[in-house]
Amino acid sequence: MVVLAYDVESNRDFGIPGEGNVALDVTQILLWPPKELATTGIATHALDALRESSIRKVYLMGRRGPVQASCTAKELREILGNCYRSRALFLYYIGFLNAAIKDLHINIKEADLLKTSGNEEEIKNNRIRRRVFELLSKASSSAAPHPSLGQRELHFTFFRKPEKFLESEKQYCWLNLVGSAGSGNQIASGTSLVLKSIGYKSVPVDGLPFNYSKGVVPNIGGGVVSSSDDAQTEDGLYLASISEDIAKKELTSTSLKPGRVSY
Repeated sequence: MVVLAYDVESNRDFGIPGEGNVALDVTQILLWPPKELATTGIATHALDALRESSIRKVYLMGRRGPVQASCTAKELREILGNCYRSRALFLYYIGFLNAAIKDLHINIKEADLLKTSGNEEEIKNNRIRRRVFELLSKASSSAAPHPSLGQRELHFTFFRKPEKFLESEKQYCWLNLVGSAGSGNQIASGTSLVLKSIGYKSVPVDGLPFNYSKGVVPNIGGGVVSSSDDAQTEDGLYLASISEDIAKKELTSTSLKPGRVSY
């Protein structure tokens, strides 16, 4: 966070590739008023840098859509709590009170919230994704059309894949892929500072099969198989990591049913 103290007058926009919990945590620190952060256990040197920071606008950029956003509803609520036009409306939507960033304008494009039939099925079968999507949708519909003077801003930008940095004397720029991969539709997006929060691909482990194209250990219900085409699991080998589906970043299984190993 000390980097925020450098050239503070020009660093008003901050870009974060990624829309998981880590990205949301960083967003909270950057946009939360320093006088409120002072009541927490934040380190003194970090708080001093944030007091000097002129950052007022943060862009969260994800290569997938809001249905696939990898954050949890709890983390999202902590940011979205005060974007609703009234406190009563917010309490009605989430059912309880939590600490949220005060006086924050949320920007989510309505077009990014349009769902396909595949999205509908995904939301139907996944309670966490459904709740996250509902929170984003309600935040979009409840937010004011434009930020007020001096108001801090959080922009959720979906379907953007950061490809490379472009040279600039005044600011860093992204060259982003817009929409589905391979569409060729590109746009340059400028921001003063960039923080990478996109995770990393799994690597093979000695003695275990590995699908290099997907970056995963092939398995069935957590039981390791010799290859992605094999239906027979290896005796005694189970996954206890996110290597089953790196895109979703979820644990392989949390089943505690009698007679079944929890892995």
